[in-house]
Amino acid sequence: MRFLYDECAGKNELALEGESYAYIFKSRRWQKEKNLILSNLTDGKLYEYKITALSRNKARLELVDSIIEQTNGASDGVNAIKSANSGASESPNARVHIIWAIVDSKVVEKTLPFLNELGIGKLSFFYADFSQKNIVLNEARLRKILVHSCEQCGRNELLEIEFLPNLQAVLQKYKNIIALDFPAPTLDCVLKSINTRPSVLIGAEGGLSENERALLQSFSTPCAQIKHAYTLRSESACIFTASILGFVEF
Repeated sequence: MRFLYDECAGKNELALEGESYAYIFKSRRWQKEKNLILSNLTDGKLYEYKITALSRNKARLELVDSIIEQTNGASDGVNAIKSANSGASESPNARVHIIWAIVDSKVVEKTLPFLNELGIGKLSFFYADFSQKNIVLNEARLRKILVHSCEQCGRNELLEIEFLPNLQAVLQKYKNIIALDFPAPTLDCVLKSINTRPSVLIGAEGGLSENERALLQSFSTPCAQIKHAYTLRSESACIFTASILGFVEF
């Protein structure tokens, strides 16, 4: 655990109870003498607290310090944190935007921590022709998954999630898009030919329908394919794309 999420992190005093208390003091068996690092996942800061009182179902915390830069590699508490007077540099992946056709909710929930750890900035969902229309993603559940992922990997801001009704709405809102499809030029070749970081659109299982291909063409949206010997699942394409986009300079 790199830190604990609490929406009230930053206040001079706060209480830990319920799920957070159970996780820290029952699951992790945290000692009262050991300070805690908390984040509200909104202001880019980490906060160090000492435990001033501990009962069977509640802990009282008092703010010791605010911290705005985190070291890599260390974990579990204050030793994982380095005090600094300037903000941490932005990850290149913080500007990565993936537009993902809705697939099975269990697949999305399993993939979300990977995308969060890779540091992508925004994830937009839309219903594609090959999406199952009875699938409804639970936004509150996705947020909870992201919070737990941030606590473990140290990411100090939430991945932005957006829902759009269909491909038409996507193309009307975003102009700088590359759609993954085949046959098409390879993604690395397409990325080398442009000078701004694009959003990347990934279809559901089965790819894009002919109607969607025609719609992409009407919006002059370029397509690219992943240079790979095998057929990737939709979620594999998302992880692959998130992995490489952060290393491409524009």
